[in-house]
Amino acid sequence: MHSWQKILISSSLVLLLNACTTANLNCSKENFTFSDQQILLNTATSTNAIFVLHNISSQSIWLNHETGHSMSAGWASSISPNHWSALSVNKPNFNLTCETASFKPIACHEVLEICHLSQPPTSNISAWVAEDKSFDDIRSVVLAQAGTQH
Repeated sequence: MHSWQKILISSSLVLLLNACTTANLNCSKENFTFSDQQILLNTATSTNAIFVLHNISSQSIWLNHETGHSMSAGWASSISPNHWSALSVNKPNFNLTCETASFKPIACHEVLEICHLSQPPTSNISAWVAEDKSFDDIRSVVLAQAGTQH
């Protein structure tokens, strides 16, 4: 088998895996936008929403929410390669920036796959619901947070 054939097969498997796993979460590719090294979440509504973020890169990435307050603790979060995090958002246009493990800005659209969970969260806060989890773990946490039984 030629190396280009191996690359094509590997790429196809990754795309198939991504499609299957986000479909299992009952979520959609809407209500967010990528912009340079940041993501805006909850762009279409002002209601509560849960977003699931999948690190599709081969390196750990850092996500951070800039609040404008000098003492804003608790927003920086790391996601390992092929791991998932979930964020409950209760504000419109909630921004996250993306950085490498060495804290260099990176284009979010190159390292993250995002989906908006169709079920609203059970609480009215902006907070990490789960961080740096396997798909099975994130699915359990997210479905419980959304009040969905599967």
